[in-house]
Amino acid sequence: MGGETIHCYASVFQHLRNLRLRRPRCLEDSVGGYLFFYPYIASLELLVGVKQPPFSAHAWLQSGDLILNDTRRAVEDYSVILRFA
Repeated sequence: MGGETIHCYASVFQHLRNLRLRRPRCLEDSVGGYLFFYPYIASLELLVGVKQPPFSAHAWLQSGDLILNDTRRAVEDYSVILRFA
């Protein structure tokens, strides 16, 4: 699947996510996004990363080098400890 099509699905997901009353936490958002994208994107991965100090954890979706529900700057300092494909 081409990058343009993936961007289109990511835009739809962002729009639907903004309809919620509260913004979901990263894990909730990533699991929901995984269920949304799974039928359409073959190379989809849910990643969980950690960093310290201070300790923090974060989850996001990625297809190849393309981050689907976050920004590269927000995830670049995290060390990936889990990849779910």
